[in-house]
Amino acid sequence: MPSKFDRTMQKNFKECREWLDYPDNQALLEDAHIELRAYLAAPGELSSKAFLRLERLGLHSRVAACEAYGRKDVSDLALHLTATVGYCALVSRLEATFSAMTPEEAGGRPAAFRDSMKAAGPVMLGQWDEASICAKGFIAVAEKDQRLRMPESRRLRHGTVDAFLIQLFCQEFSIETIFQSLKPIHPAYATLLQHWNSADATEFITAMQTATEFHLSRSRNSTNSASYEFDEPFTQIFPVELLAVQSLRHRHNRPMIKIGHPLVDDTWAAIMQLPRLPKDPFLFSLENRLQNDFPLFCQFGNLPKGIEP
Repeated sequence: MPSKFDRTMQKNFKECREWLDYPDNQALLEDAHIELRAYLAAPGELSSKAFLRLERLGLHSRVAACEAYGRKDVSDLALHLTATVGYCALVSRLEATFSAMTPEEAGGRPAAFRDSMKAAGPVMLGQWDEASICAKGFIAVAEKDQRLRMPESRRLRHGTVDAFLIQLFCQEFSIETIFQSLKPIHPAYATLLQHWNSADATEFITAMQTATEFHLSRSRNSTNSASYEFDEPFTQIFPVELLAVQSLRHRHNRPMIKIGHPLVDDTWAAIMQLPRLPKDPFLFSLENRLQNDFPLFCQFGNLPKGIEP
């Protein structure tokens, strides 16, 4: 009899297939490409409508990556997971740019639980230059949220995945920050921050298992009265913050230790076998155009203007 975890995963895969097949979602994907190609073809800054189209491409890629993982299709998973990280990282850097352009306005960012996941995507796939840039940009937005908002209205006031990733980014990329979580970091994440790079297998496995159980306990749909950290199929299927830990251990040549749960072990094994794909030319064109349109974007971009990957 399938476990509760297996049943939940199969339900997510089924919902992703249905979402991709839904005609309106296909139409929105086509509209997004049309809108963004129009932006590339004509002068003028990126409009708010076009920015939402960029978000749409990231959403479609996330759902397609989940569906490909459910089918165990390595080629499609590589394509869609690479696109997911690429589009979400671009959105993350744009959010940091827009925030830097209005230093004394709180605006509508950051989004709790979601923006940290976007910033952590390059870490998960070992794209280290982009990972450092996204980390610095997200932390800058988090510090602004802390500086301009009253404590009770801060967007990143929870001591869970956002606070964990900020501390992990700071450790890995030697970033100094004034950010302090309004609530203490959850014990599961506090322990993982202590032991993620440990050479002691028992310490590492125990910390990761505890963080995995927390991730699973918070993987459910948000409601009007309760918000959950992992309330979409992508973060329920791909535990980005935990896969980022495995990727960092791989970067530092730590032993690749299975933690004893498929949520982490199976997804990490899948990522490790993905072929490296060249940068999507469309994504590259968008990045270069944004560097031309928004001077501040250059500090959140990792390629010199006009230089192709």
